[in-house]
Amino acid sequence: MSGTQMLLVLLATILFSTIFISTYNNMFNMVELAYQESFIFQGLKLADKYFQKIEAETLGEIYTFSEMNSIYSNLSDTTLINGIVFHHNIQANYCDSIGNDVTPTSSYQRFDISMWAIPTSNDTIYIGTSTDPLSLLITEMEF
Repeated sequence: MSGTQMLLVLLATILFSTIFISTYNNMFNMVELAYQESFIFQGLKLADKYFQKIEAETLGEIYTFSEMNSIYSNLSDTTLINGIVFHHNIQANYCDSIGNDVTPTSSYQRFDISMWAIPTSNDTIYIGTSTDPLSLLITEMEF
């Protein structure tokens, strides 16, 4: 085998090992993204649970409109799901019909949820932040 053939075999080995390592790293990154997406989905389901609870309490007239504001104003809690602790904060604010903050005499309320969790990868996952929360807008129903 000549020196040129040896060099070509060496370069081909380096090329294929580089392709193999790159493919492995890309697959690992995709698995990590899918893993984190499952936690985001769990957080969204948890936020939806709270939104459904707020709607049920409003429609079922369990609490008055003003009581809902005092109950859910600055409510902080944690929920354990599959060994991961989700920290969530709910804010209740009186607002107008499009969600802008107004005086407490309004017949609309906006409930904002921000949430975070630290899964096993030690990378914090945010589901709704304090500046961009998940929101629900309800109105006072008078029959």
